[in-house]
Amino acid sequence: MNLLCSPAPSPIMPTMIGPQPVLHFLNRDRGVVKKLIALLALGCGTGHVRTVEPMAPVEQGLAFVDVSIVPMDADHVLEHQTVLIRGDRIAALGPAASTRVPDGTTRIDGHGKWLMPGLVDMHVHLDDADDGTLYVANGVTTIRNMWGTPQTLATRADYAAGRALGPTVYTTGPILDGKPPVWPGSLAIENAEEADKELTAEKAAGYDFVKVYSRLGKDAYLGILAAARKYGLRVVGHVPEAVGLDGVLAAGGQESIEHLNGYLMAVQEDHSPALGKPEVGANSRVALAHVDDAKLADIVRRTKAAGVWNCVTLVFFERFAALDDRDALLRLPAVKYVSPEQLADWDPKKDFRMQGMTTKDFATVRALVAFDERVTRALRDAGARLLLGTDTSNPFVIAGFAVHEELALLVEAGLTPFEALRAGTTDAAEFLHTEREFGRVAPGLRADLILVDGNPLADVHNAARASGVVLRGQWLPAVKLEAALDRLAKDRAWPPASATGGGADWFHDAPPLALTGGQVAWRATFNVSFAGTPTGATRLAVEVHKDGRRTIVAQTAARPPRPKLSTLRLEIDPSGHASELTLDEDGKRHGTATASGGKAHFTGDLSGKPVTDEIPMGADDVFDRFDAATLLPIAERAFQLAPGATAVVRGVLVFLAPVASVKPGVKDESYEITRKTDGAHGEHTYDFVDQTPFGKMSGAMVIDTDGHMVSVVYRASYGELKIERSSPPR
Repeated sequence: MNLLCSPAPSPIMPTMIGPQPVLHFLNRDRGVVKKLIALLALGCGTGHVRTVEPMAPVEQGLAFVDVSIVPMDADHVLEHQTVLIRGDRIAALGPAASTRVPDGTTRIDGHGKWLMPGLVDMHVHLDDADDGTLYVANGVTTIRNMWGTPQTLATRADYAAGRALGPTVYTTGPILDGKPPVWPGSLAIENAEEADKELTAEKAAGYDFVKVYSRLGKDAYLGILAAARKYGLRVVGHVPEAVGLDGVLAAGGQESIEHLNGYLMAVQEDHSPALGKPEVGANSRVALAHVDDAKLADIVRRTKAAGVWNCVTLVFFERFAALDDRDALLRLPAVKYVSPEQLADWDPKKDFRMQGMTTKDFATVRALVAFDERVTRALRDAGARLLLGTDTSNPFVIAGFAVHEELALLVEAGLTPFEALRAGTTDAAEFLHTEREFGRVAPGLRADLILVDGNPLADVHNAARASGVVLRGQWLPAVKLEAALDRLAKDRAWPPASATGGGADWFHDAPPLALTGGQVAWRATFNVSFAGTPTGATRLAVEVHKDGRRTIVAQTAARPPRPKLSTLRLEIDPSGHASELTLDEDGKRHGTATASGGKAHFTGDLSGKPVTDEIPMGADDVFDRFDAATLLPIAERAFQLAPGATAVVRGVLVFLAPVASVKPGVKDESYEITRKTDGAHGEHTYDFVDQTPFGKMSGAMVIDTDGHMVSVVYRASYGELKIERSSPPR
């Protein structure tokens, strides 16, 4: 089935060709790209992470007493057992009547409960570190991320070190696609030489898998397979259209296929009118009407013979098929853990890729879902290997919760509860080559476990009825996990409404601006929105000192996972040149950029990790954070332009956290600004092009007749980011 399912940095979405929707499902949510731009505009990364204290220190040990064990080595239950845990390992298990619990061990009553292995979601897009709470609270103790960035590696390290609550993470590197790639941020590979160079870098960075994608040419695909064998990396992902499912199976180097990609076109009748055409739009309906059952039986047999696994992600397709009734999806209980920005992004009425879809198109999607279920059953019956995966964070595919929905869908497709659970426990561990680490309840394995209130082998829904979770040996009872979920829901609904009825109170409980003692020349507040959805606010003051220096002091409030409160101090010398930018994010990350000796020097403490960086910086260059405060000096330069004139303002971007592939530190940037015709009230208007490490963005700026910035808009293909003054300067 040629559903271009991807990342992201996160949903299936039809692309648009003219007025007709193309049912090429691109699982990588545009929300990832949107989030990237929104994060950039707020000058920050995704560093807000949630921690939960374990009930008992690991060294004390745990004992589950008189519990029924679901070991997952076979379809059976061991009743009246005691399980002992030391450190992060299962130390022993045996009959409750004869297994001694050492003194000092924390005892957990397991009577009437079942202890099973933690679950593995084998297809996610870890775009938000706080999603770790959702995974763990749902018993997902391991994930495979399918579009990796430096931020993914940093989040993985935070989870592993206990700096944040989250599962063990395995991850691919960036998507490797053809030219042009489907998704911005993925890498175009055109030949074996480029493949070798990229996989050298991925191996050095520490990624676990290489992800191939839909537009790769055959030579590039085979070059990636060769480089992967050379460097000991494993290849997973889509079936490239130029290769086809038969070609992937014959090449013998790709170990998993995502979303049943390629199966629909591989089972067409010999004279099907769908052959030779993309599996999109009306051609999907044609293809569904010309499926050859004998070819389906043959392809699943050859899939098994090739040893290729399938991560089918049924919940992803089921959710997309239901988007024609978004109101029903908004009533899902887990929606309270989704931010308003993400929910707005999950609205097909606002998503240009879905706006052209008709009732007939959605009916086709539902028919494709039924076909996927049929292929899943055929693979199971043939003994081909299956993996549990969800494609979180596509529309309404919510981290952690979606795993249990996927389990139920696998059972509906014909698997037994044991087989469905095995796809996310022992089989996932086998695929990851970690059978001796986790996936079963057995001595010596890592203590990643779920204590549930019903037998999951009798009803797979019981896997969601958790009394608590053991994560790397730490016991997290349901009461602690519920408290963490409640805090996350509150954070994602934040900020509270203003007591005066003036909208959101972004600076609720924030301290006052930390002024430096100069005379306050003016103050202002700016609202920040992306694609029409409020995402934060900045309040600032401009101080003038007796020696002619100026200081801009600002606070930016945003909804987590971005730093909830960022503070900024920008120093400008008497000649109007930027001299120093000091930043703090939630008190967890600090950094200072100084201009001296023709360079920008950066030093920072990023959650306990020291970072230094430097790049050339001219005397007229500015510091930038895509923030109202750092845009003021740029607006000052623009205000000097005559109508029709153009100027280039060079800048130094400052980051305290990795954003996409950009590491923390200082990076080059430039604005090309052109003054346009004045507005009706004499305000100055400008167009600009901003060249950044992430490419170009166009935009517009408005400055009032007093020279004060009114608004700045950054325009990208996925929406507008607007910084707009909400109060007059005073």
